Amino acid sequence: MPYVLGIDVGSGRTRAAISRRSATGWSDPILVGLGERQPGVPTVVYLAADRSVVVGDEAERQAATDPTRIARGFTARIGDDVPLVLGGTLCTAQEL
Repeated sequence: MPYVLGIDVGSGRTRAAISRRSATGWSDPILVGLGERQPGVPTVVYLAADRSVVVGDEAERQAATDPTRIARGFTARIGDDVPLVLGGTLCTAQEL
């Protein structure tokens, strides 16, 4: 059964939904559970010292121990070539 996936990377939360195709057309969208407590996850990126990336709920937890490696609100900066600094590493919003 074919389906489509839609992802909304918002400034505060990221959500996803799918719609399945049947013989009569497409179903109403169904939210995909991304978060631990809610359907969406925080739009937060954590860049570890080894350059591995963590997102969402886990990135929020990392923010408590190492806030210099967290990016929030970066979606509003997509297209801006001025980099953000995460733990001393320069990253554009597009890269995040």
